[in-house]
Amino acid sequence: MPCAAAPEVAAVSAELKSPAGGLKSAIRPPVVGLRALSYGGRNYNAGLDNLTEASAPPSSDEVRVQRYAAVGLAHKGGSLTVAFGSPDGASQYPVRLRYKLEGYDPEWRDLDRSFVHLVLKYLDENKVPVSRAEFRSSGNSVGWTGDLAKSELTRRTEQVVVPSRAAWMDIWIDSGGHDENTGVWLVDDLKVWELGNGIASRRMLLDEGFENGRALDSPQGDPEFWVRDGGGLAGSMVWKGLPASSAHALMILDGNPSDYAAWRLKDKNLLPVVPGKKLELKWSEVYSIGCGRAGEVSYPDLPSGHYQFRVQEVTAMGIPTGQEAVLPLIIAPPFYTNIWFRAAAVVSLLALALGLERMRARNRMRRKLEAMERKQAVQQERARIARDIHDDLGTVLSRISMVSESAALETQPGSRQQERLNEICDASRQLTRTMEEIVWAQDPKHDSLENTVSYICSFASDLLAVARITCRLDISMDLPGITLEAEKRHELFLVFKEVLNNIIKHAGASEVRISLEWQEQAILLTIEDNGRGFSPADSPQAKGNGLSNMQNRLQRVNGRVEVHTEPGKGTRVEILLPLNHQTERIKSP
Repeated sequence: MPCAAAPEVAAVSAELKSPAGGLKSAIRPPVVGLRALSYGGRNYNAGLDNLTEASAPPSSDEVRVQRYAAVGLAHKGGSLTVAFGSPDGASQYPVRLRYKLEGYDPEWRDLDRSFVHLVLKYLDENKVPVSRAEFRSSGNSVGWTGDLAKSELTRRTEQVVVPSRAAWMDIWIDSGGHDENTGVWLVDDLKVWELGNGIASRRMLLDEGFENGRALDSPQGDPEFWVRDGGGLAGSMVWKGLPASSAHALMILDGNPSDYAAWRLKDKNLLPVVPGKKLELKWSEVYSIGCGRAGEVSYPDLPSGHYQFRVQEVTAMGIPTGQEAVLPLIIAPPFYTNIWFRAAAVVSLLALALGLERMRARNRMRRKLEAMERKQAVQQERARIARDIHDDLGTVLSRISMVSESAALETQPGSRQQERLNEICDASRQLTRTMEEIVWAQDPKHDSLENTVSYICSFASDLLAVARITCRLDISMDLPGITLEAEKRHELFLVFKEVLNNIIKHAGASEVRISLEWQEQAILLTIEDNGRGFSPADSPQAKGNGLSNMQNRLQRVNGRVEVHTEPGKGTRVEILLPLNHQTERIKSP
């Protein structure tokens, strides 16, 4: 709830607004200065010797601003640390200090080491201290507005357990949490309960509204249960003027950074307590707590930019006295944020990337040329082998066939000798055909899809014509002009040949339909007959090595074969040969 200042307190507050805490002079000497500066582990104290201006008008306003020359800092990371306080040789200390780094801090800040506290001191039966508990307050309370008369009280609740051997409890409202504490702290409506198992078992130990005593309308009044303590007795005051009921409150107004002020219970008013019992404390408060004399603050990892560090002396109430020190700071951006460095870095990275790409391109080209040379050498060797087989082995086989045919004509027809010669002649022709197939597979000039299709179509027509089986060809006209390796051509042809031989030997078919199409980076070769078909589970073909041999051959080149057949409905064999080294599932028409 809002608080209004009584005339006596207003007078004391006005007195404490004076820079020296009540000791006025025509022109007060400076009490605020900068003592040390470091950044990133490096000392910059020499920069604090240069004052550009020390303003002190010859009047009783006592305004004095210490302006330092700007200090330039090279960006290196780490913390910026500034120490401040009264200058060397000063006869007075700052009452209370606050600081702000303009360009970083959104508002003024108090030194965080300062606090006041409500202290519970436990005594044994002989009034000898045995333990204590404290509840601290620091900075500004929620209801603080900068003007005590316009601020609002905040309700606070705390609980403690009475320690062993404790028989009495004393309460201190104390600004001596730190030797250099200064500020204002108002406490009202203090209640203490001893808690039991339920609401009805609560026992009131203290219900203090600070309404009993002598001369309570004066700041120096004497509350019935309380006594002043500390070195600064004048700072322990009685406050009057709470708008709710014109009630009184206890106030600590500490404007001396070298001493402290306190209120405590009178010895005869100590509270009796029982060890192990839980106590509950409630009070209302408003405060603004700072620190005087000297301080040190750090800012970690500041970005580059222009800053201005300001430190001010203020009264215990937080009102500026006019004493201030100002230090401009310039943190230069790191070299790597400079536009020229970035441009040079980009150019260097581009040059490096181009160099690496050129090196990779040269390596790729070299590897490609080496691969082409190896491939060309292999193709030349294949062509040589094909020529040798065709020229040498082909000549010998032709001669065997001619000699055996001639000898068969000279023997007696139907004799056993003629039969043997005819067998030799047939075997030589079969060897000649096999040799031609090998030569075709080895000769690199046939390493194309178009040539392979042409060869197997021609082979099928000739073979089925001899077996008096009609051959129908359905070949796609949009086959790509791509290379087909010798191994793939050879395995495809052998499987195709095996299928045709099985049709001739076992199917009893009168017609065979052969189709070939390009399907998703693969060729799909389908051989379909109108023969008797078979049951895959019972057929000797399925149980033998024929089908497994075809599967094994195609698996070596990442292909596959599927057989679709039923008794009396013919057989359809689908051969899929991927040309991108991936086996695709056959799409049945």
